[in-house]
Amino acid sequence: SDVNDGKIRLWDVKTGRMRYSYEAPGRAGVGTAYPQKLLAFSPNGKLLLIASNDSDKGQSAAKLIDLASGEVLLRLKGSYPSVAFGSDESKLLTSAWDGVVRIWELPQKKLPQTLKHPSHVWNAQFSPDHRYILTDHFGGETFLWNAATGEQICCLKGTRPVGFAPDGKSFLSIRTLYPPT
Repeated sequence: SDVNDGKIRLWDVKTGRMRYSYEAPGRAGVGTAYPQKLLAFSPNGKLLLIASNDSDKGQSAAKLIDLASGEVLLRLKGSYPSVAFGSDESKLLTSAWDGVVRIWELPQKKLPQTLKHPSHVWNAQFSPDHRYILTDHFGGETFLWNAATGEQICCLKGTRPVGFAPDGKSFLSIRTLYPPT
């Protein structure tokens, strides 16, 4: 829950009690024009990534929290409109307004590779088998990347990605009017 005080609260389903309260990175929700918050649980539910976007104030940031201990494992500066955990939880994707998708190795907190785009990146996601990464940016292009090498496989102009099929052998995209003509 968030009551516009900049705190993220985690509640226990069985008891209805608050388990943790975290200060959101940046100043999300506190007097901002665009108080975007992005929350993502790791697939096993042990980690929580909190990203907030307060680009007007230059205070955007993200942090990765171990829910068992409450420890902050990783702090990131920057604006992150999209984050995604890999299904095996060994990797984390962050897309950013600076046009770069970063692939973090967890738990080492190592940044092994980056995927550069011509403009702000909206979305980044792994295929179910982690072999591919699907991204899109403000320029209205969808990119498919080899997750192991960072090599761009294809670029589809005038599209936005929807997602991978459960078997990872195909993906959907939709036609878009971006960039505006």
